[in-house]
Amino acid sequence: MNFSTWRAIATATLCLGAIVAGGSKTPSCVPVAPVEPVCAQATDCDGLPHADCTGGWSCAEGACVWACGGGGCADDGMCKQGSTWNPETCTCVATNPCAYVKIKCPIGQGPTPKDGQCVCAPKGCYSDQDCDAGTHCNAPEACLPPPGCDKGEACPAVCYGVCLVNEAPKVQCGGPDPAFPTFSKACGADGDCAFGKHQINCCGTQIAVGLAKSDLDAFQQAEAICEPQYPQCGCATFPTKAEDGGSEIDGEIQVGCLAGACMTFVN
Repeated sequence: MNFSTWRAIATATLCLGAIVAGGSKTPSCVPVAPVEPVCAQATDCDGLPHADCTGGWSCAEGACVWACGGGGCADDGMCKQGSTWNPETCTCVATNPCAYVKIKCPIGQGPTPKDGQCVCAPKGCYSDQDCDAGTHCNAPEACLPPPGCDKGEACPAVCYGVCLVNEAPKVQCGGPDPAFPTFSKACGADGDCAFGKHQINCCGTQIAVGLAKSDLDAFQQAEAICEPQYPQCGCATFPTKAEDGGSEIDGEIQVGCLAGACMTFVN
């Protein structure tokens, strides 16, 4: 195996979170030993991500090390994703040697080292900002030790977790346990708003609901699930009502931003 294959996999010791069926357990520090060294000389490291500072590569015991020059030590803000700052050496140290390996993983997962290879596993996170769209961070519930802290050690007062795929909102129209998701009504101006028509009974009667324009597609998808769930009752359909109590027979239904919320009304 040549160096170009292994240059993206830095030697590191990682705390890997193990996710087991029915829950999660505290991660343990598992040494990930590379099969081959990353470099034999400094030039083998050219092209790898490094701290945003003037400096140069060196090859230390088969590992690529970037050192900042210029008479000063940079800070942890210089390190790119997948590495952390080592103030003793003024270098960025890879926390995930698979961070720069191109592997297509399912939503909520990312390349993670295992048995000397990079495989897909749930992404670690501190908050939802660390996760992909459509996923969330379970750190508040799981509160796992952050990477580098084993059980019983003095760890930072911060919770760590993994990114989980968001569950689809329940849609059940009619029946003994009806449910329909809620959508954002937040707005700053009328242009932020849209409205959708939501069926409320088996007769086909609808209400016009104001919502944030960004949530309109999600509303329409939920409504497309809702309407076929009602039985055909054969009763009369009443005129569509707006949230101000007026109906479409009184005038045109419109939507506007009222006190920071999208609301429908009859003009």
